Amino acid sequence: MKVRLSACELEAIKLAFKTCFLPEDHLWLFGSRTDLSQKGGDIDLYIETEVSNVKQVLAAKSRFVTELYRSIGEQKIDVVVKLDKSELPIYKVAKKEGVHIEQADRWFHYRTIRNALSHEYPESLELTVENLVSRRTSFVLGQTKKN
Repeated sequence: MKVRLSACELEAIKLAFKTCFLPEDHLWLFGSRTDLSQKGGDIDLYIETEVSNVKQVLAAKSRFVTELYRSIGEQKIDVVVKLDKSELPIYKVAKKEGVHIEQADRWFHYRTIRNALSHEYPESLELTVENLVSRRTSFVLGQTKKN
């Protein structure tokens, strides 16, 4: 994926997205950071979520931006969240010209497995990928959810 973000920034965005939104939700990077010929610019992100409660969506967006500031530092970050079934022009532009960022699910699973393999040494539990992934706990919309 060719974007003008460092690997650390990209991973921070993925992790913040994963912790603040649902696994079914989608994230795109769009705007100047997808144009390799430009320099600088803000980070423009577009999110489609399955959550229909506007208050929950706005709270998740706020946590997402706060987590991004904490992890990559304060910089200009614009987050557009599709709140309903309407198709505003910005939604179409973000999806057409933007870069769909994998939901971080695969990355998060691999990271969880790596950490478990390097930090846990269970005696009675068979150490398999299925066991490790099934024990993972993630935070979705401010609530703990067992996967």
